[in-house]
Amino acid sequence: LKFLPKGNSFSVVVSSKYCKKSVLRNKARRRAYAVIRSIVQHTTVPFSGVLYLSKHAYLMPFSEFKSLLEELFQKAYCVS
Repeated sequence: LKFLPKGNSFSVVVSSKYCKKSVLRNKARRRAYAVIRSIVQHTTVPFSGVLYLSKHAYLMPFSEFKSLLEELFQKAYCVS
């Protein structure tokens, strides 16, 4: 049996196909989790999800990355 968690759960996938250096992949993953943590505080319903980062996420400035993820969550109706 598998049970879904009652709260928010999220996973970030960063492919080694686009960037071979694990330092950059982990940096992108940490940035994504930081943005997700700030977004989760404003959610109206619990949700679970997986975020696949593209090759552009490694090079994007943090402010642009954050605004892009916030827009994505608004389109998914997770944040009002």
